[in-house]
Amino acid sequence: MLCHECARDGTSRSAVGHCRFCLVALCKQHLVESFRSELVPQYGCQHHPERPFASAPVEAARPVAVVR
Repeated sequence: MLCHECARDGTSRSAVGHCRFCLVALCKQHLVESFRSELVPQYGCQHHPERPFASAPVEAARPVAVVR
């Protein structure tokens, strides 16, 4: 499983935990940062898993080749 925040930044880092509010996977660095935030743990989190990644590549549909 990869860290949600690292994936949004275009890198891949293994997740070690998850946000207790929205359950996105987080690496150790982002997990620690989320608990140091003034918003967490009292009022919620800053993650938005429902939004698409801005840097996500859009793949064009490719025709499927039929092998006979």
